[in-house]
Amino acid sequence: MASLFLKIILIFALLGCSISVFGQSVNIGSSSSHLTESEMNETIHALTNEIHNKVASNWLRPNMVTNGLTCTIQVKMLPSGEIVDSAIVKGSGYVDFDQSALQAVSKSSPLPKIPHKDLYPVFMQFLFLFKPD
Repeated sequence: MASLFLKIILIFALLGCSISVFGQSVNIGSSSSHLTESEMNETIHALTNEIHNKVASNWLRPNMVTNGLTCTIQVKMLPSGEIVDSAIVKGSGYVDFDQSALQAVSKSSPLPKIPHKDLYPVFMQFLFLFKPD
């Protein structure tokens, strides 16, 4: 498998309690959430890792890709994990790399199922930052 550092940046749709995702404090959910802050934090980390691993396993590094390139892809998904849309929102300037990142996301559908309804707003739309080591 190709070496890839893949950072998932989540776009949060709800406001409410603050939790930490990869060391960053973000607002999600509300006081009516059925998951505790700790459970939500743990589940978000686990699901993000599962998504990362699935997409990374489907990425084929193009020849001549150098370190320092980045490509950001917006992903929209259903609670089932089915990707309903993906698009490059910021390309690297290297078309082969950008297309390989987009193809890795597309090949990964369905992504892991969202395990709790409280998490759907968190994962319904997010960004992938592809960054090869």
